[in-house]
Amino acid sequence: MSAADHAVVGRPLAVALLGGEPALAQAAADHDVHLVVTDGSRGWTLLTPAGERHDGPAIEIDTVDATGAGDCFTGAYCAELDRGRSPLEAARFAAVAAGLSCTRPGARDGLPDRRAIESWLAAHPHPTPGTPEPTRTR
Repeated sequence: MSAADHAVVGRPLAVALLGGEPALAQAAADHDVHLVVTDGSRGWTLLTPAGERHDGPAIEIDTVDATGAGDCFTGAYCAELDRGRSPLEAARFAAVAAGLSCTRPGARDGLPDRRAIESWLAAHPHPTPGTPEPTRTR
């Protein structure tokens, strides 16, 4: 993790390699990395090097096939960072992409295009007024 600015890891692997919640937050700070921990239908957590914690939900969908959803999340997250979005915005976008990818069978056939993701986001805007401040983890 020390060689990266961002790491995306599924919760079971993250816990097995790094430990529980306090250890995950500490790893993000120690390695100066934005650590995104995905947890399937339970959502995701972004831990920042500054000690902030952001939790986000998975979108509610009827799952047909979850094959490749984690890869979809990671690819969408990296693509959005490359487009200049913040890690938090990228994680929110990636969660929608991963969720939509589960609505069709197959890892490749289920991948949504940008239009589908943006359409979902437009129909389900993230509330900004009154959004709570991120949780400090250290």
